[in-house]
Amino acid sequence: MTTLPGNRGKAGAVQAGMIQALQHFSSGYFGYFDADLSTPLEESARLRSCLEEKPTLEFAFGSRVAILGARIERKLYRHFIGRVIATFISNILHLMVYDTQCGAKLFTRELAVKVFEKPFITRWLFDVEIFGRIIGMYGRKRIEEVVVEVPVKSWIDKGGSKVNWTYGFRVFYDLLRIRIHYHSFL
Repeated sequence: MTTLPGNRGKAGAVQAGMIQALQHFSSGYFGYFDADLSTPLEESARLRSCLEEKPTLEFAFGSRVAILGARIERKLYRHFIGRVIATFISNILHLMVYDTQCGAKLFTRELAVKVFEKPFITRWLFDVEIFGRIIGMYGRKRIEEVVVEVPVKSWIDKGGSKVNWTYGFRVFYDLLRIRIHYHSFL
């Protein structure tokens, strides 16, 4: 177990956990899920199946798309706010991605080592930075060869988010920081 020297937000905690896992386990796949398990762990098997079906894929991530057969439960205002932010994220990344912020991500070992080797510049929007790093590694033309978005069958908002509502004002500032930091390939 790693003890962080101070609060580095979710980004720091996930990075530390991924580095520890990569150092201590020999699996071919590494990932993370939100601690509240709003996305059930069973979805990890679906993400892994997607990676195994197509050999060029290196990153599978969950997406909260309310389609027939899926159980996506969240407050209406959170859905609308999320869609607005997701639109900004897609424009910054120049990538038609529906949901970068779903807390269900799975990487091949090789990609995880590269993505998590350096600290993230934001505390909460590190998921967007992950996409920026992958675009930087593979280029925009190859992104669909290595990344797949997988609609989850279940996602239930558990409430009690640690993100304060005032962070909504900071989101756009952090997105600007990401755009500037990763500007050479975004």
